[in-house]
Amino acid sequence: MIMTKWLPFILVIAWMGLIFSFSHQDAHQSSQMSSTLNAQLIVLIETVLPVLASNIDETQLESTVRSVAHVGLYLVLGLYMTAALNPYIKPVLKLAGYSITFGIVYAITDEVHQYFIPGRAMTWGDIALDSLGVILGTGIMILMLRKAIIETNI
Repeated sequence: MIMTKWLPFILVIAWMGLIFSFSHQDAHQSSQMSSTLNAQLIVLIETVLPVLASNIDETQLESTVRSVAHVGLYLVLGLYMTAALNPYIKPVLKLAGYSITFGIVYAITDEVHQYFIPGRAMTWGDIALDSLGVILGTGIMILMLRKAIIETNI
């Protein structure tokens, strides 16, 4: 029972650690990771959709992948945060407010941290993408929780 109570918070902290580890990479490490992922995506596209392969703009692909990564990482954080806080914060709008606020504050602190990493920068665009992810994740989890409550009461 104790583990069940703390598991959602452990997931939140672990996920925040993963985000921190990505932000802590210097510019060279981050670029290498992006280049490797882009190369793998290009191979996948060439294999699955060869018609599109000739039209790939690698610079645009890298920018898109980085943007999707920001939204995706913080979407998961929003899911985990909302699930962790759900038993303790009611009503649902207050729960959403706390989850979103916490996620955005973490996004800002993460960008400030990144500012001090060689070759990296703090950008408001990244904070906006992170915030979008938190909002989406929180909204999805709230919908999932509402569906579970409705199904339980049927």
